[in-house]
Amino acid sequence: MFIRLTMMAEKAMSTNNFTLTPESSPKLFVVPNSDHLTDNEFSLLYQLCSSERRLRVNRFHFREDACRSVIGETLMRYAVFSVTKELPRADAFTTNRNGKPALHGTNLHLNISHSGKWVVCGIDTMDIGVDIEKIREISLELTRYFSPEEKVFLKSFACKKHLAEMFFRIWTLKESYIKSIGEGLLCPLDSFACIPVKGDTVEFKRFDSRLPLRYLRNFSIDPSYSSAVCTTGIFGELPVSIIGVSDLLRELNE
Repeated sequence: MFIRLTMMAEKAMSTNNFTLTPESSPKLFVVPNSDHLTDNEFSLLYQLCSSERRLRVNRFHFREDACRSVIGETLMRYAVFSVTKELPRADAFTTNRNGKPALHGTNLHLNISHSGKWVVCGIDTMDIGVDIEKIREISLELTRYFSPEEKVFLKSFACKKHLAEMFFRIWTLKESYIKSIGEGLLCPLDSFACIPVKGDTVEFKRFDSRLPLRYLRNFSIDPSYSSAVCTTGIFGELPVSIIGVSDLLRELNE
């Protein structure tokens, strides 16, 4: 049984570092309907983005991608403000070689994922990875890069609906792990296994001793989507905050 734990931030000895209560877990923020913004909403969020993000947004061919991108960066700033009560500048975020963000000069780690109408942001004082995917019908051919154990597990589902649900549970778990360790495509998908067991519990196995240990869990925000989080530390029940575009604009404009 998981107990709901709140995440609170307070300044540590250094003004650039933040601590979470020992009992706390990582925190997730999600924005629904992020693929459709009004012209006014898009313009206001765009103005709140860094110059680098604006250049990236300008290169998108599809409006939906541009909408999710401006929400992604502003949601990171919102998440930091919610935890620290300090609003970071738009250009205060750095990224590693694989594009994983962190807040410059602090110990805060963030990760962003988006799919369809949802944008998800995870924040913690340790490495964190999040992933969300819209569930759709799949072929077992898509499992060719998975570990043998995962392939056997998925072959046990004759129902296409259940197969798709389990495939995307595993896929989001694996993606969240890869994003947490910051290796991207450099980490082979068959070098570790994520097997869903009872409830949201996951059996995690590493076949490469160089891979770091992480703690993973699926979480649900929409029955049509699968999502997962991966962190360095053990955590309790996962608090998820649903944020509207109006919330982003109100907090970031104050």
